Amino acid sequence: MLDTVAFVQTRAGVPALATINALADTHVTVLNSGAAMGVPTPCTKIAATLFVSNTATSGKVNGVQIRTPSLGQMASLDFANYVANSAGSEIPGDEPPMDLFFDNPIPLLGGEALSVYTTNTGTNNESDDCVVFLTDGLFGVPLTLNALGQYVDSNGNVLRVQPILFNWSQTLTAHAWTAATLNPSQQLAQGTYICIGAKVSSATGIAARFIFQNSTSTNRPGVPCVASLANTVDPALAKFRMGRLGLFGTFSYQSIPQMEILASAADTSGQALLDLVKIA
Repeated sequence: MLDTVAFVQTRAGVPALATINALADTHVTVLNSGAAMGVPTPCTKIAATLFVSNTATSGKVNGVQIRTPSLGQMASLDFANYVANSAGSEIPGDEPPMDLFFDNPIPLLGGEALSVYTTNTGTNNESDDCVVFLTDGLFGVPLTLNALGQYVDSNGNVLRVQPILFNWSQTLTAHAWTAATLNPSQQLAQGTYICIGAKVSSATGIAARFIFQNSTSTNRPGVPCVASLANTVDPALAKFRMGRLGLFGTFSYQSIPQMEILASAADTSGQALLDLVKIA
């Protein structure tokens, strides 16, 4: 299971590490006057991080850290991969700069203050966007496998994992989560589906996450955005597909999941490929 949270801020260069603001939404608690958020439960382990920045001058980010009280027992988490200066364009493109911890997620404590710190050498305003993908550490799909490694129902019938294309059209707000309605490119058959992966495109998108309307969970599983669904072979993106990170959510054909997009600038349309299994 995944959850997705973000931190954003636009400011002039800071020579020493300083916090950027937690991006508030209805499923997280913002702490310390906006400088931190409480780690949401049950997804209390860091699975991956994504950071991009845009500076208008020759300055650049030269350090990114995650800090929590429990991490402080050893050391803050330093980012190895991030866009330090994208020369006027903050979009991560088709190879998002990510640190991946899926094989050994970093444990935090539920409710503790999670903060992101950055430092940069720029003199003009710089926009920083950081996305933290959290997990409960359970990456299994709640379906039975047969001897051939295929998903099957209770009668032994094989269940297909099938990518389905959706389109979205919505004016995005920069540096905020914007809700976008998903419209299937073909009519879904009546029934119940589970989503076990996704790939989302937006010209200015940084990350996208999903809200499953009938779910009892408040988690919002997310994925990095790409500029185009085509010609994208980054192994990091493949991690978010075909059940590798477990169940995203369950929905009826009449209740398509809601999507939210974090973007660096306004955009109006894009696509989403959802990996679906029809279970009923």
